Amino acid sequence: MVEYSTGNLVTAACLWLHGERLVRVDTEGRLCLFVFEQTDNLQSVVGEVRDKQMKVEPTAFAGALREIKAQMYKALGPDGKQEQNVPSNPK
Repeated sequence: MVEYSTGNLVTAACLWLHGERLVRVDTEGRLCLFVFEQTDNLQSVVGEVRDKQMKVEPTAFAGALREIKAQMYKALGPDGKQEQNVPSNPK
């Protein structure tokens, strides 16, 4: 399986919102990398975010951002060390 990773919360939230599968959250100290399964649509979504062309419904984006943050905190654990890194599927 080919993977795509990003440390950007906004990009990760947009990918989640568009149904891309979050495979895991890798951590090093307090830094996180969100690792998604590479799909045909993924690079299109990343390009729209990068070029500031993404249009999303604000409430849906806020929900996706909350979910990505929850996955991040789950991976970091209460003491800042990695605990779990396999999130649930977005859809």
